[in-house]
Amino acid sequence: MWSRHALVTIGLAGLLNLPTTSLAADCALMHARYTEPTSGMVLQFIPYEFRKAHTPSTSSLFTLTLPGEDEPVFAGEVSWNMGWSRPNGMLTPPGCLDEEPAETEEEAMGPDFEGCTIWEGVVYALGDEGITPLPAEESDPAPRQVLLTDLGRTLRYGVWDYDRFQGDILADDVFTLDGCAS
Repeated sequence: MWSRHALVTIGLAGLLNLPTTSLAADCALMHARYTEPTSGMVLQFIPYEFRKAHTPSTSSLFTLTLPGEDEPVFAGEVSWNMGWSRPNGMLTPPGCLDEEPAETEEEAMGPDFEGCTIWEGVVYALGDEGITPLPAEESDPAPRQVLLTDLGRTLRYGVWDYDRFQGDILADDVFTLDGCAS
């Protein structure tokens, strides 16, 4: 026989699990907010209309806020090479690239582009179907989790602003959906 405490615990666990599934179904990628549980970093996707520097193949934009920071530290984008390969993500410090959108790939990949990129890697969605590419359309439903390959190691051991972080960022590469901006 189940005790009342066990039934309440099971019921609460079920209720706590529902918002993630419901949230993923009801939230478009462009409004999704994810948190990396080890470090508390926040990954916030933002609508395409707010983009600044970008490449013509950009499909999604996001910011990354580090623990203890009130404002995003990095600006990011996800791009698809000719629309058929895996999505590639990159991070730059805000303000590093031109403020005006690039009109051509050559303009976007100008001489300062590589100096501004502090992380680059494949971006995956994790959900009921397993590991899949991040949705190509920002209006698609947000996946329950996002994997930014090798991000944690890059931030911990990278040379960007090392004096500021001194290798103290302990983070994994998986972010879990925990909110939806409107």
